[in-house]
Amino acid sequence: MIDGFLQKLDANPPDPATLKAKAMPQIVNAVKQSSGKAPQEVRLQIKGVFDENNVLPNYDADVASLKQALNEIKKVVAPSVNKGNEENDEKEEEEQEVEEVEEKEEDKEEEEEEEDKQDEDETSPRIVLFSQISPCLPVKKRNSKMA
Repeated sequence: MIDGFLQKLDANPPDPATLKAKAMPQIVNAVKQSSGKAPQEVRLQIKGVFDENNVLPNYDADVASLKQALNEIKKVVAPSVNKGNEENDEKEEEEQEVEEVEEKEEDKEEEEEEEDKQDEDETSPRIVLFSQISPCLPVKKRNSKMA
């Protein structure tokens, strides 16, 4: 973001009136918004840089001073951004490891369920219809007395 502002200021520097009325307020607001979740210390350093370069409180800086302020802010923000990136990378790695473990556990559970199902199929009692039994079996005759 800051690099984008610097490029625009280099490519097409605004006249002093536009710089004071429009460009600086927009740049300051964008920097404030993007650093809103930064630690208090970083936000105070950013404000200090703007103050030292006459950007704040009245937008009295010229283009060179504004560019100087933006370059200094890049230096202030860089360690914080890098630290945040490292923390995010560590967090992503931990989340990925947790996901892999969970996937392995799910796969293991599915395999166990499949094995249990196969075991049930092999050991469950089967219903066999009489018609499915071989017709060659001898049939005992009963002695029945009819009255």
